[in-house]
Amino acid sequence: MSREIGDLALDSNAVIAYFADNEKAADWIESASALFFSVIVAGELEYGAFYSLRPKKNLKRLWSFLKQGTILDVTRFTARKYAEIRQDLAMKGKPIPEADIWIAAACLENDLPLLSDDAHFRQVPNLNWLDWTKPISR
Repeated sequence: MSREIGDLALDSNAVIAYFADNEKAADWIESASALFFSVIVAGELEYGAFYSLRPKKNLKRLWSFLKQGTILDVTRFTARKYAEIRQDLAMKGKPIPEADIWIAAACLENDLPLLSDDAHFRQVPNLNWLDWTKPISR
């Protein structure tokens, strides 16, 4: 049995990999003591479920999974973090997708590591980015 690794915020790709029975994603997610989802991630996942071949089944599975964690709403403080991250990335000439800036901002606001395989999160200052494609280092 895996040891708990602490709280984790999940990016959409980590959840999708988990739903696809990816063993590495499952190891990370099932080892977390608590799960968190930016409302942006929840929206991305719902969009994917709505436009899948089996929307009812996929939405039901998604909603059940999301209930196991905490949804992080966008607040005034999230907006401030978003602005700081976006400006920093622009100054460095290293833009990342807008939705990912919001996801990173929610993680920074709540002092949570982000589980994702999107390497561009490395560009976000002070973000604890964890790559679910790599083994958990204990």
